[in-house]
Amino acid sequence: MLFQTTIVYICVAMTIVPEILDISKLLLDKFNLETESVSRLTGYDDMNYAVVGKCLSSGIAGKYVLKIVNVNDSNTENLTEAIMNVLHLLPSMEMSTPRPIATDNGKFVEHTSITGIARKVVLLSYIDGIDHKELRLNEDNFLTLCHNIGCCAGRLASQLHILSNDTRTLLPLRPNDVYMTESLHLSRDKLNIVTNLNVQNICSKIMDVIESLSAKPSFLTKTLIHHDLCLENLVFSPNVRKEYAVVGVIDFSDMTFGYSIFDAAIPIASCMYQTYFVNGLTYFPAAKLFMSGFQQHITFKPEEIDFLYYAVLARFASLRILGGYDVLHNPQTSQHEEHESSTLDYFIEELWCVGKERFDNVFRRS
Repeated sequence: MLFQTTIVYICVAMTIVPEILDISKLLLDKFNLETESVSRLTGYDDMNYAVVGKCLSSGIAGKYVLKIVNVNDSNTENLTEAIMNVLHLLPSMEMSTPRPIATDNGKFVEHTSITGIARKVVLLSYIDGIDHKELRLNEDNFLTLCHNIGCCAGRLASQLHILSNDTRTLLPLRPNDVYMTESLHLSRDKLNIVTNLNVQNICSKIMDVIESLSAKPSFLTKTLIHHDLCLENLVFSPNVRKEYAVVGVIDFSDMTFGYSIFDAAIPIASCMYQTYFVNGLTYFPAAKLFMSGFQQHITFKPEEIDFLYYAVLARFASLRILGGYDVLHNPQTSQHEEHESSTLDYFIEELWCVGKERFDNVFRRS
């Protein structure tokens, strides 16, 4: 997989960015959609476009997102198809999730070479709202939001767990994928990206803990997980009191079959990280309020809660090591890398210093 990752960097550098006219033709040819407007959206490895257009088959006009899938996932057999199947089967919840738009022949996934490389393409429904960059957060509205994010994450985790029992929706496994938090230990060769030697040593110890999962995996639950449920992949809506509600979850491209505790640890880390930029906030209240909302919808076993400390630390370590490595080796990704290394270093050192016992006590009282 490390070799495959290298290939991804090379391919991204060589990939041609399509012209808007190419996108319009692609939509017409593959999805029978006549476009009124097309605009580029931010993305990491995928190419995303906001589209306003009318389906010529039904005559219905609407707003959509076209996703040109990254090279690695495009080359993974059945992965994108399985993700679209899960999205299609997800029941309606209080927050919206993207819905795949089928072609006239009933397929959710098409193919294109307009990037210069063979890629999969999907068309999804658009979720209206604001993104995390538009939030105006203070001590009061952010703590309320953390609870709302927890409720959203818990509802989604509960539904994905139900769907994971349906063999039609099981995703292909991603063995040795360094971007899965449970595979953090496979990034040991990238540890030198961390210049703070204390943080580097802590990350190495966290890797030891994560690596031990392969020897005793049965005490953690495996199920379908979103696996990237950070603030960047949530859509929000403000109310008259200047509070924010979660109205949508986007970017399911990292969805996989993995440990469910990480689907709580990832948004916990995201909420904790955000407190660094909001005056008057400390990270434990944000994390605790998230978990109180999450556990209204799904319950972890005591041994899973006992592992949460390492899962959160593993998320911070993964962002620090792999985020830094990606930016170093592919400068095109730097505009999408929200996590500053110094801030991540702070949280890694702080949590390690606080220790597992104090961390656990916070969540036992959630």
